Amino acid sequence: MPAPAPPFDLPTTRFADGEISVPVVPSALNQLRSGAAHARQIGAAYFEARVQTVPMTMADRGKWEAFFANTRGPGRPVLIYDVRRPYPVSYTDFTGLTRFGGGAFDGTAALSAITSVRELIVNTLPVGLLLKAGDRVGFIEGGRYGLAIIAQDATADASGIVTIYIEPGLPSIFTTAATVQFEKPKGEFLIDQSSIDFGSGLGPQPVSFTATSRVI
Repeated sequence: MPAPAPPFDLPTTRFADGEISVPVVPSALNQLRSGAAHARQIGAAYFEARVQTVPMTMADRGKWEAFFANTRGPGRPVLIYDVRRPYPVSYTDFTGLTRFGGGAFDGTAALSAITSVRELIVNTLPVGLLLKAGDRVGFIEGGRYGLAIIAQDATADASGIVTIYIEPGLPSIFTTAATVQFEKPKGEFLIDQSSIDFGSGLGPQPVSFTATSRVI
């Protein structure tokens, strides 16, 4: 059996808490003598994530220990979704939803056009699918994963097509060949190894850590 390769999925799926921040935009602010201020972006936007599991048995803790060992060092990202928002806020799951043209909706869709890095046209959705500002959306292509936040409310039209506006903008590695993900949309993150906490005591304890998204 080949060794696991990055990006790595989290080893268990039972979480007690966690969140992914709004995009952090590195910027510099210059204050002039006149009192005017000029700001400029000095780096790519990124996300910060916080994850906490339910109390883990020793067997599950062992899975996390191996996971953290595998993800040490640069270039070994993990895949994280916002455990507080695994679906668009209007839904608890997609059970019973059907794509335009037929077939059960599994949370994925096609990216039919990139109008700009922040304006995208998505199709093969259920008619009337509701997307709200703050919902998360993911992009998958060539083994790479991108994450964004929907910036404005949107509803799929009678042909299962919707225009979405996202922040931050879509990285250039993604094309119209990308799969759009609305169920547990994931991004690539690098774990802050100093943040890893297994709790204390002999009984089951939660595992927690923080991570920063990888700029792609």
